[in-house]
Amino acid sequence: MKRSKNTYFYMVTISGLYFLMIILLHSRLQVEICLSQTGNQKYQIRNNSYNHLALDHVQSLTRLQTELLTKAPCHLSSETTQFSFQTVAENLFYVYTAYLDKRMNSTYVRIMSILLRGKKDNINVICSFKGDNLIKVTAIKYEMCENHNKKFGGWIMSCPIPENIPDPCEVTVSSILNTEASTKANNVTLNIIPLDSQNTKVQYSVCIPPLFGSVNSSRLIEFMEFTKYLGAEKFIFYTHGIQDEKSKIALEHYSNESLVTVIPWKLPDMVQDGQIWYHGQLIAHNDCLYRSMSLTDKLAIQDIDELIVPHDSTVFWDQSLTPLLSGNVKGLGIHSAFFDTTLRGDVLAISSIKRTKNFSRFRTKVLVKPSAIFEVGIHHVSKPLLEQYKIISPPTSKVLLHHYRSCLSNYGMNCKDWVLDQTIKVKYGHVRNHILHVKSIVDTLSHLSAQTVNTTKNKLFS
Repeated sequence: MKRSKNTYFYMVTISGLYFLMIILLHSRLQVEICLSQTGNQKYQIRNNSYNHLALDHVQSLTRLQTELLTKAPCHLSSETTQFSFQTVAENLFYVYTAYLDKRMNSTYVRIMSILLRGKKDNINVICSFKGDNLIKVTAIKYEMCENHNKKFGGWIMSCPIPENIPDPCEVTVSSILNTEASTKANNVTLNIIPLDSQNTKVQYSVCIPPLFGSVNSSRLIEFMEFTKYLGAEKFIFYTHGIQDEKSKIALEHYSNESLVTVIPWKLPDMVQDGQIWYHGQLIAHNDCLYRSMSLTDKLAIQDIDELIVPHDSTVFWDQSLTPLLSGNVKGLGIHSAFFDTTLRGDVLAISSIKRTKNFSRFRTKVLVKPSAIFEVGIHHVSKPLLEQYKIISPPTSKVLLHHYRSCLSNYGMNCKDWVLDQTIKVKYGHVRNHILHVKSIVDTLSHLSAQTVNTTKNKLFS
């Protein structure tokens, strides 16, 4: 009997401690999963006063687990970040992402791809969809327009969806090779991201093509702060092997403010940088174009050494550029000028008050309504969705692309004649305070990070 009482007391004590632990954990972290009101299911993490603990907990999840919590049961979200090129035919054909496109009368799945250009006629791409039965269709191959005669190029594979199939959750991509019998082929299944331009969240977003190597953190912060002030609400960065620690910290800082989405960008191992144009920039441009259709009404595609600046009496993009995008005008090709970067100051764009007298009509960058575009190039819109859609080039007295780098005297550019241009200094000089503030934050975080690393090293080797 005594033993039975001891056992009972032990079990009650353990149960009480377990219950107390649950209460304490619950008070430290509340994660509420809810449905958004936009029509797409999306989970939202709501933190209590222990916000940092909640963030640490969420970040401890694997990226895959996190994404499973942030997308609808079937389709992927446009803000999903973890993708990689997958091999359909070795050293021949690779696929990256798949988008459900219902903008035309027919429905297609558009697949961002890399293809060995010399073998484009020797391969048929097959898309398989699950229905009552497995249905296979042959993809329509479309070569992107700025592959620059490289060995590998960017392609959009369009898979027509039969009318009797509801919106598919996934597509399985395979290939039929007319030659190259020894080529290893695979079936690759891609989850699909639906395009939903009716429920965009912001007015202006910016795509930044693959950043790699040494990225100057000061230039990155200046680009972010000026472009935010001009009107951008969302930034999508593609990154590959950024070496500068401060730049990584800066991107993390902006990501924590929900301004930035960072997408890791790595080409297939068999595709060397010299075999494809500029680290696959063209494919990243178009992947960003398609994912942005569900996120933003208007999209700029530019580099971090460039600013799209109104040169009329207006200050912001919505004042200067939005009125231009009306009717059948669906995009702008913005002319550029090089700005002298040898004039030193604590904010480059403010101190650079000299530009080339000539404007470049080749080194343009585009700002588009993404839902109206089928393909973008690097310096122009390659193909609007409909023939009646127009892309215009506004006069440089209206808007100008400021390019902060050494002048390149190709494509008719004259690098000898320079003129004074103080547009940034006069109209946007006050942004300097924001820039210096963020630089100070990043410097502090970088210093703390370095201290942590040094302390860890000392403990390991002491």
